[in-house]
Amino acid sequence: MVRLYEISLGDRRHMRQGWLVLSEGAVRGLLIAGEDGEILFGLAFDRRIRPLDEMMVFRDLAEAQAWLEKRLATATAPSEV
Repeated sequence: MVRLYEISLGDRRHMRQGWLVLSEGAVRGLLIAGEDGEILFGLAFDRRIRPLDEMMVFRDLAEAQAWLEKRLATATAPSEV
């Protein structure tokens, strides 16, 4: 099960909304809110969710969570399958 915890990113002048990606008690990655409401893949701490082209854009949190759930359900990184 993937959980997304809302956080604030940035410094005092430049703030951005983000989400920690947690699964099985560990932080697996970071998502960042885009300028137009899209969700950007920010950082992977788990190879299973690292995009092969290093970039992912989601329409909303539901789409991001579904993609993360599917990727984290596998035992190995997609490039190793």
